Amino acid sequence: MSEYVPIVNELNDNAFQFNGSINSTLYHEYKALRTKYYIYLICCFVFIAVNVGNIMVLSQDEDDFEADSDKMHYSEFWAVVCFSFIELLIMQSLLKHKSTRLKALGLISTAVTITLSTLAALLITIDLSHYEIKAHKIEYGSEFVLILIDFLLTQLTFGDHNLSLIETIVKWLQNFIMVSAFILAILQFLIYEGKFSCSTPHEGDCENNAHYIEFTVEILNTIFAITSTIITITAISGVLDRIKARIEREGNMNIELLV
Repeated sequence: MSEYVPIVNELNDNAFQFNGSINSTLYHEYKALRTKYYIYLICCFVFIAVNVGNIMVLSQDEDDFEADSDKMHYSEFWAVVCFSFIELLIMQSLLKHKSTRLKALGLISTAVTITLSTLAALLITIDLSHYEIKAHKIEYGSEFVLILIDFLLTQLTFGDHNLSLIETIVKWLQNFIMVSAFILAILQFLIYEGKFSCSTPHEGDCENNAHYIEFTVEILNTIFAITSTIITITAISGVLDRIKARIEREGNMNIELLV
């Protein structure tokens, strides 16, 4: 049980089996696991705050924006790097008891995202004016990999078992977010290349409009991760309640040891 990973379709009454007497070690393992997911959740909200802040910077008048443009780019690129690592940690936990093929696909996709986002951030840091266009194109490519990761997270979180009404709603919400993010990511790249609503690729309105869409896509990806994390936290909490209830019912341990 020490390596049990709480995914929704594995945290039901049939899958969760008690072997022998229950002890506080099992309870505390799940409690530590839930704390880990709370940390992931906090990091996701921080990432949303960064993107909202970047939208606010982008919305300034031209003179003020020019003064803050470099800082916005640095926060934009390095925040994506940090979020990619959070996605890796979430993916790693959910993949622990899955098939080798699914593990390989999940870990490769997150590794590609980390590599691309880090490369783009380093280029921006070395020379923003010289590498900005290349860095943006690399970053846009990493967004498509993030959408693939979102698809995997949906499958890992819910699987193919019978879902409750709330789980079904969340799964449909995640599918809607995933499709919306994919469409916006394509639109963002086309706008940046000057195909829509602007005439000069990679600068001016083309760049700014692409940035608005980019930050929106980042927020959507983060909301996706938040829903998966909350579902997992809820499932873990259910297991903790069942362990605690059984200990109280069987009276084989002082409940104060669980505090």
